[in-house]
Amino acid sequence: MKKLLLLGFTSLLSLAASAQITLEKKHSSSLDFYKLSTGEVKYAGFSEATNQVNIYNQNHSLYRQIPVNVPTGYALDGVDYISDKLFNTTAGLEVLVCFFSRTPAAANFVRILDETGSTVATLDSSTFVRIANTPTGTKLISSITEGAPSYSKVYALGGIYTPLKAAGKSDELTASPYPNPAAESIRLPYLVKKGEVATLDVLNLTGQVVKSYQVDSTFDHLQLSARELPAGTYVYRVTSASGTTAGKKSIVGR
Repeated sequence: MKKLLLLGFTSLLSLAASAQITLEKKHSSSLDFYKLSTGEVKYAGFSEATNQVNIYNQNHSLYRQIPVNVPTGYALDGVDYISDKLFNTTAGLEVLVCFFSRTPAAANFVRILDETGSTVATLDSSTFVRIANTPTGTKLISSITEGAPSYSKVYALGGIYTPLKAAGKSDELTASPYPNPAAESIRLPYLVKKGEVATLDVLNLTGQVVKSYQVDSTFDHLQLSARELPAGTYVYRVTSASGTTAGKKSIVGR
């Protein structure tokens, strides 16, 4: 009996010693990580209750709140690229905000806001945006997929993009679809060899391709509006001259 008690006590100690996952804080909105030009990493997410982008320090204290004016007939589809030296070189934070139209007659669009909530720029009819540092400066690509044919606009930015991860290195945060499940916007990471052009297909569980995009090595992910898809489970695959990647599952909820 003593041996059994000793074994049970030892097992409990072992479990306590090996536990590495600790809940730090529960937030009321979906958060993501963002890195400022200073190297500081912040948490940020949008509060539907207050129509504000809440930005937190690593100790979960509130760092900034950016008010967002959501136009009538629209819903906020996601926030991204929270930065301090990306869209220009002036002091203060800025954020890219995507708006989804609730009516078929109106188009989606994107706004870049400063930390007072004032509009820095508007990207009309934009479905999703990608940003990268290039040999000729930092560029923003706005993709317009509503209507036919689809097209893109390339903008030069005044600052420098500070990604969370170093270029060329894989990272668990970007290895899988995120957030998953997603209700508004979902990041689909991929890897394409330099010089190759690949096809990223989004399929439903019956194997039907519901979305298809051309991608290359300029970026490492595609930011997809989850509102473009009915609620359900999807798989995406990337096909290039080097082969086809195994499908990764993502869930779209409402």
